Amino acid sequence: MKFFANAVSSAGLVAALTLGTAAQSFHAVFGSVSDITTLTDNFNKAFGRINSDNVDHLGPSVATDLQTLSNTITTEVSNVFLGASDPGPLTDREASEVVPAWQQYTQSSINLIQTLLDDHSLFVAHGLVENIIKSIRSYRASVLEYAGVLKASAESRSDEIMEDLQNLEDQFEALVQVYERT
Repeated sequence: MKFFANAVSSAGLVAALTLGTAAQSFHAVFGSVSDITTLTDNFNKAFGRINSDNVDHLGPSVATDLQTLSNTITTEVSNVFLGASDPGPLTDREASEVVPAWQQYTQSSINLIQTLLDDHSLFVAHGLVENIIKSIRSYRASVLEYAGVLKASAESRSDEIMEDLQNLEDQFEALVQVYERT
């Protein structure tokens, strides 16, 4: 009887640890999406303040800032999805909570892309496009990688993730085409 009691309490402990790990994994994924959204919004605000009066001072940081954003997203892929804390598949309920955060992120990225499109002629006039386009390509690649691992983690909602990604990818393509023509 004592063995059975120990086995039951051990099974309970394993179940509790598993639930704790799943919750921690969900929070890691949700936090990651929220963090890159906040960073994207912050850079968009900074880029939005660039004008003809301050482009010589602030413009050169755009390429560096985009590269920082790209590196941060790549680090999130490694730390949250591919590292020792790999969240594994999220439950349907967890995935349904992550999708709105992802949608907010894609909208933030679209807003950033729009700002870069709005500032394009200013960047051309000040010779900044070459470095910026390199960083745009890097940013685009990191977002695609992030979407891929998020889709695998939130598999039950992968169609929604990919739909939002397709819209974002269309915006990236338009941005790249504009910047490459100069």
